[in-house]
Amino acid sequence: MAPLKVRLYASRYDVDETSQVLMTLRASIAMLRYLDQRGAPPNVNRRLTNVINDMGAQWNRDGANVNNQARQVTVGTFWSEWAKDYYPWLVLHTPTWAENTIRTMSEFWGRVLGSQDW
Repeated sequence: MAPLKVRLYASRYDVDETSQVLMTLRASIAMLRYLDQRGAPPNVNRRLTNVINDMGAQWNRDGANVNNQARQVTVGTFWSEWAKDYYPWLVLHTPTWAENTIRTMSEFWGRVLGSQDW
């Protein structure tokens, strides 16, 4: 969710829109926590690599092109290329996005609830 959308939703004081922001925030934090929980020491990047590789392998298993059997589709290869570019950015920027989202929500909803120090 874009920061401008977070600010727009927070400024409207709409419970449904606020719930949407909170669900996105929870999901973002939960994804990083989940990927960081198994094993010792925790390592988000290792788990992300495993998940990305497993997804690419699954997509490459069923690479048949039903319209042209001689030509294979390599969705898994495209997936792996995209993920290698996107996920490092995601891991780096999600905590900052979450902190900024919490600050924005606190800025608007703190006025309603009478506290800016959450």
